[in-house]
Amino acid sequence: RMPRPVSRLAAVFALATALGACGKAPPQTAEPVRPVRTMIVVAQPAQTDTAYPAEIRPRIESRLGFRVPGKIIERYVDAGARVKVGQPLARLDPRDLSLTVSAAKAQVAQAQANFELAQVALERTQALSAQNFVSGAQVDQAQTQLKAARAQLDAAIAQASTQANQAGYATLVADRAGVVTAIEAEVGQVVAVGSPVVRVAVGQDKDVVFSLPEQEARVLRPGEPIDVRLWSAPDVRLKAVVRDVSPLADPLTRTYPIKAALDDPGNVASLGLTASAHLIGRTADAGQIVLPLTAVVGDTATPDQAYVWV
Repeated sequence: RMPRPVSRLAAVFALATALGACGKAPPQTAEPVRPVRTMIVVAQPAQTDTAYPAEIRPRIESRLGFRVPGKIIERYVDAGARVKVGQPLARLDPRDLSLTVSAAKAQVAQAQANFELAQVALERTQALSAQNFVSGAQVDQAQTQLKAARAQLDAAIAQASTQANQAGYATLVADRAGVVTAIEAEVGQVVAVGSPVVRVAVGQDKDVVFSLPEQEARVLRPGEPIDVRLWSAPDVRLKAVVRDVSPLADPLTRTYPIKAALDDPGNVASLGLTASAHLIGRTADAGQIVLPLTAVVGDTATPDQAYVWV
């Protein structure tokens, strides 16, 4: 009977040993050092340099269109072409206009015949009146008919001259020298009177055109300097001066268009290039604290709140 207590004692000793091994703490390891970027935040005035996308555009740009309706059958220039005064740009189908001119000439011939007939009738009536075969009232009537025939002839001649001018308008010509910036109608298209067909930049003056939000546009004044940088040539910096601040906002973007006169004596900025307009010389509030964006974080549970790491 003695071996049973011994075996029980051995089992209890083994269980105590196992429990002691499980409760032993793991070895301590040193926490790795993590670098942190810090900065001293103080309230001080700062020069703001806000950039807005811009485009290089001509100062004066004419949208040329036909003075008569019709179908375009020829186009003589492309975008980028230089044109001279009187150079043809496009042409309409002249057949309808030619028929109108022919009809106007026929009306002139008819009015001329009526005038000559009224003139002969007056002469005959005056001869009969001298022989007392007709009354004086008939002579007055013949004179009135002659005047009416003369007026109809003058109107027909004026109408024929107008139709001749209309036929000449079938060819669109450049009224001023410049560079073609855009083609707004192609061959085969039927255009109305005055519809833009070709856009021509007149002169060498160029503008920088961009848009500003309301808080920036309301404090911007004509004459303020603008720093212009071309996207295709980041190292090139040009100067511009604000010349026009639109009083009306764009109905779609709700921003205000700005035009600034570009100083480009070397003709570095070509028309249509994309640039960035930098508003220089703006001083922020002296009591304003500027934080880096990476220090401001948000919580997905409360998206309307933001926190700053201290």
